[in-house]
Amino acid sequence: IYGLSLPSNNIGGVIPDDVGALQTLVDLDLRDNLLEGQLPNIIDKLELLVSMDLSTNKFVGTIPHLLGEATKLEVIALQHNEFEGFVPSDLAGLPGLRTLRLEGNRLLGTVPDEICQNVDRGILSMFTTDCEHTDKAGMHIVCSCCTKCYPP
Repeated sequence: IYGLSLPSNNIGGVIPDDVGALQTLVDLDLRDNLLEGQLPNIIDKLELLVSMDLSTNKFVGTIPHLLGEATKLEVIALQHNEFEGFVPSDLAGLPGLRTLRLEGNRLLGTVPDEICQNVDRGILSMFTTDCEHTDKAGMHIVCSCCTKCYPP
């Protein structure tokens, strides 16, 4: 299987670990569904994955550091979920990453310098997040290099 594209299908539940067996998968598009839970620890098994769009779902937890091991990834779209925690610096090690969309989550802290260096060098051409907003709990994210900032 080269691509798994099921956007806007009202699919609920969690992503099954069996997706990790799709070792020829290049494009994973599950955006705009009702998927929930944490991202399974399978992304590093998808060695050919180039594009991953899991936006507009109900994923929770932190953004897994294992994403940094999917070295062919060029597009990571995780916007409009319920991810918490920090932006993993491991993502800066993805040599072909061109698009990183993280807005509409509950991220906090300062965006790692390594990611900003990739933006400055023109490697990462689109990087979006909820810049410098403070949520009800006083948490916020600081981004000096986002190509587009979104309000909360």
